[in-house]
Amino acid sequence: MWLLWFACTPPVVEPIVDGRGGGAGYWPPHSATALRGAVDASLGGIELDVHLTLDEVPIIADSSVISSPTCTTPNGPLAQPLVVAQVPWAELEDHVLCGGEPDPDHPNALLVEEPLLTLDGALAELREQDATTLRVHLHVPESDTEPAAAARAVLERWQEADLPNHLVVATDTIRSTQAFEAESRARGLALTTILRLHDELLTPSATQLTSLLRSRWSTTDPLAMAQRSSADGVAMSWRAIGSSLLRRAERLDIEVHAMTVNDPTKLRELSDRPLHGILSDYPGTVPTPR
Repeated sequence: MWLLWFACTPPVVEPIVDGRGGGAGYWPPHSATALRGAVDASLGGIELDVHLTLDEVPIIADSSVISSPTCTTPNGPLAQPLVVAQVPWAELEDHVLCGGEPDPDHPNALLVEEPLLTLDGALAELREQDATTLRVHLHVPESDTEPAAAARAVLERWQEADLPNHLVVATDTIRSTQAFEAESRARGLALTTILRLHDELLTPSATQLTSLLRSRWSTTDPLAMAQRSSADGVAMSWRAIGSSLLRRAERLDIEVHAMTVNDPTKLRELSDRPLHGILSDYPGTVPTPR
C-alpha cells in the first residue's frame, strides 16, 4: 500500500528562486551589473522592476521615483527627486547614475555606479549572454501609467526580443493583471501572470493577511483574488502560506509564489514545499562580492 502511494504521488518540483532585482544582496538591484551577475551565477530566475517614462519607455529601476542618495548625476547629487512617469527617457539617459551608494539593508553588496537600464537593454543583455534558461520575472507596479499602456509597452518589447525564456509578469492590482492577460492574448504570447499581495499586505501572518484582504477587497481568500483577476498565480508573504492553501491552490491550478525570503535556512525549508517561485535578495550560493 505504501509503495503504491509513493508511486502515485508526483514528486515535488523544487521552486525557482528569483533574485529580487537580480540579487539585491550581491549587486546593485535592477542594474546591468546585477543582471550579468545573475547570469554568471546560473540563477534560476531574475526579478526586475519595470516603470514607464513619460514617453512610455520601460526602464528597470528600484522605484518609480529616482532620488538621492541611491542615484546621482555625473556632476553630483540630483537637484530633486524625479518621478519616472513624469520625465521623458532623454532626460534620464546618461543623466542619472545609480548603484554607487551603499544600502544599509545590504551592506556587502557590490557598489557599481552606472546608467539606468531600459527593458530593451536588459533583454539585449540576456540575448548577448545566451541566458535562455533564466526565468524572467518582471514586476510592473501600477503607478502613474495606465495599465493598458504599461502592458502594451512591456509586451511589445518582449515580443520584439523573441527570447525563449519563461516570462512571469507580476502586478499589484486586478486591473493591471487583467490588462497584461488581455494584451498577451491579443499578441498570442505565452506568459505567467502573478497578482502580488504585498506592501501593506506583505504581512507576518495568515491572520493579518485575512483581515487586510477583507478590508481592502471584501474577501478573505488570496486564491479568490487570483481567480478574480484571471491571474495564473498569487504572490504573498511566505509567513502567510500554509499547507491547506497550497493544497487548494494545486486543486485550483493556481501558482503560489513566496515573498521575500532572505534567511538561508528558511529558503532551504521552503524549497521543499510545492511552491512555484520564491523571491529572495540572496538567491542561492553566490560568493560575497567584497
